[in-house]
Amino acid sequence: MSSLHSHPDDKAIIKVDQNSIPEVLPIIPLNDQVAFPTLNMSLAVASHSSSVIESAMKDNRMIGIVSVKEKTETVPLPGQMYDTGTVARILYMTRATDNAVLLVVHGLERFRIARWIPDNRFLKAAIILSPEHIEDGIEIDALHRSVRDLTQELFSMSLNVPNEAIDGLSRIKDPLHLAYVAAAHSEIDLEKRQALLEEDSLRNKLNELVEILLREKEILSIGKKIKSDARNEMDKSQRSYYLRQQLKAIKKELGELDENESEPDDLRQRIEEANLTDEVRKQALSELERLDEMSPQAAEYSMVKTYLDWLLDLPWNHTSEDQTDIEMARNVLDEDHFGLQDVKERIVEYLAVRNLLAIRDGIHQNVTSRAKTEAATGVILCFAGPPGVGKTSLGQSIARSMGREFTRMSLGGVRDEAEIRGHRRTYIGAMPGRIIQAIKRAGTRNPVFMFDEVDKVGMDWRGDPSSALLEVLDPAQNSTFRDHYLDVDFDLSDVIFIATANQLDTIPAPLRDRMEIITLDGYTELEKIQIAKRHLIQRQLASHGLNESDVTFMDDAIRKLIGDYTREAGVRQLERLIGAICRKSIVKLTTKTWEHVMITPEQVADYLKKEKFESELSETIEVPGISTGLAVTSVGGDILLENLP
Repeated sequence: MSSLHSHPDDKAIIKVDQNSIPEVLPIIPLNDQVAFPTLNMSLAVASHSSSVIESAMKDNRMIGIVSVKEKTETVPLPGQMYDTGTVARILYMTRATDNAVLLVVHGLERFRIARWIPDNRFLKAAIILSPEHIEDGIEIDALHRSVRDLTQELFSMSLNVPNEAIDGLSRIKDPLHLAYVAAAHSEIDLEKRQALLEEDSLRNKLNELVEILLREKEILSIGKKIKSDARNEMDKSQRSYYLRQQLKAIKKELGELDENESEPDDLRQRIEEANLTDEVRKQALSELERLDEMSPQAAEYSMVKTYLDWLLDLPWNHTSEDQTDIEMARNVLDEDHFGLQDVKERIVEYLAVRNLLAIRDGIHQNVTSRAKTEAATGVILCFAGPPGVGKTSLGQSIARSMGREFTRMSLGGVRDEAEIRGHRRTYIGAMPGRIIQAIKRAGTRNPVFMFDEVDKVGMDWRGDPSSALLEVLDPAQNSTFRDHYLDVDFDLSDVIFIATANQLDTIPAPLRDRMEIITLDGYTELEKIQIAKRHLIQRQLASHGLNESDVTFMDDAIRKLIGDYTREAGVRQLERLIGAICRKSIVKLTTKTWEHVMITPEQVADYLKKEKFESELSETIEVPGISTGLAVTSVGGDILLENLP
């Protein structure tokens, strides 16, 4: 860090004979600042430059100060510094508590580096003095006055410059010294300050400085106007608040104050604190003005308040941070589901594509909305398959693997379009649609949203809900989803929509076209055994208050349950039977009949009685006249054996 201190009087400038300046000087690099000739400057030098200071203090107290192009905490290389700097004489030196060296120096003359001299202790260079070319005449006098007047105006607009410094500018007769004073105390970036230092001509230096100071004056004027406008707005709102509080105090003294009258103030504070979009804020303030003008006993009062509560409770700009580790997502899917390798691999690919698009979007901020829409097309997944194969739980696993909230909406039996889009506020008891309600429950604008049983959407005289879903599931349209109740746009483009269905034939073609169908065919016997051992048995034991030390299931017992008592593509009925066996085992344990229950195939037959299914293999049938067929249903398949007539 450094700071410049200019003397308003030209007599304070230290005159030095150029012949007294050595041709080789130790160099001190300077971060974020430029040292100018004729000025005093205080420096906080890093500890790695202490050897330079010690050498200069023992010699002639002269050093070369050169600015660094890019800030660095280590000793910069010669290529990282500018070639033009300032010869300075050390006036005062002390040490700080953090081993940094504090210096006060005076700038003497400008120089250019001729060559760097190798030295293991510190930076050292051979220099060539480069004094500025000083012109004279009427133009120089006019530029001198312009720079002085502009600098005085800028100093007067700044709160950090004392009046003595402003008055002292008029006593500066040397135009070069004035130019460096103005450059040192103005908000000029490092490159422009260095360019001013490197400029040889005084005329060009003053011309450039006038342009810079005029621009700085305009910036300060605009900033002052902005602050004034903001202060006026704040005063207006404070005056309004003060009058409102006075009115409330008067009503309280008269005994006319209603508890509901504090509600508009609370809502106004919530609107100010909420991170709302411009459209929503404008709508909320408009409704709040209506509420202020109503009596709390008015019939419409509660309707307007309920509407404002809905607006303020929705997560307009609150999002969950995505978890982008693909391996973690893969582990979550493997932990929650056994088998379904093709399905899980497709989900991992889906998450990887979303992560890549998010990274690219962050790098290229100028990507057009059309390109984003095209990139997002086809990202609505639909899990289709028989009941019990884990479609809903896959959606929950996707949410967990991404670190997002999960919410779902069952579409089974939905026949009213208002269930999707909400009711208009003209109706008594109007409410937002179930999509907005689910977003509110999730608490974030980017949850994983599952439409369950999308194939069971109905249609009657109240409308077609599947048509309303077309906008919701279209990435090109859902960024401006407008619920009839809210009547403002809500952005659903960050929501990950997932649908489930048992059959695809009943899904309308336009709706099916917006989704990518992923088919879950069901589990094999080996997969069901592993699912039962890893998930179903543990879940049923926990739900019945049992431990693994109480009940043990043999693999053959699980296989018998699958083959002789269930015939399904999923595992839902299998879990029910495991629960039934757990309950019967509890009877044995509580009556002290057994201390530990071992579930064997014989025990399964004893608990569940007669088998419900028999497995018939075509290879073992050798009786003439038997026709072998194959039946395939939504819950699996079987071999059919029939006697020919």
